[in-house]
Amino acid sequence: MRFVVLAVVALVLCLIQHAVFARYAFCPDLVVALLAWAVVDGVEHGVVARAWLIGAIRDLTDPLAELPGRVSCFWSVAFLLLALAFLPVRGLVFRSRGAAWAAWALLAYPVLAIADHLLFAGMAVWEPWPMAISALLTAIATLPIGGVLGRLPGRWHPVGLAGA
Repeated sequence: MRFVVLAVVALVLCLIQHAVFARYAFCPDLVVALLAWAVVDGVEHGVVARAWLIGAIRDLTDPLAELPGRVSCFWSVAFLLLALAFLPVRGLVFRSRGAAWAAWALLAYPVLAIADHLLFAGMAVWEPWPMAISALLTAIATLPIGGVLGRLPGRWHPVGLAGA
């Protein structure tokens, strides 16, 4: 049931991201904010699967995925690699704290933006100041996302309840 809830939330945030926020020069990336919360918080079992699921849903909803020369699995692979890179230090982080989610999002957003731009010229925001503002907004967006989803009861909780 957890993956179903996570998939529905990811789908809603992807649709908002690509339908509403796509026209702004800088804005929070709600999907990366969800990813930050899903990778940092919760139980260790399923971290990589959660990251891949969120990325796969973003790949399915990304309007740029159909452009020539673009790999249609960019987000799922990128999210998976970021989750794998974080696994070694995951045990050292206070996972249920908003500061940890925000810090992860603040670091992940520029990596994704630069990779997407260099590989496919996809994300419009890759210049330093707009990217920094968007990264900061993404970090801030993890707080309400994690706060609301973190209050869901046991079997509905998308990442599982775990202490840190």
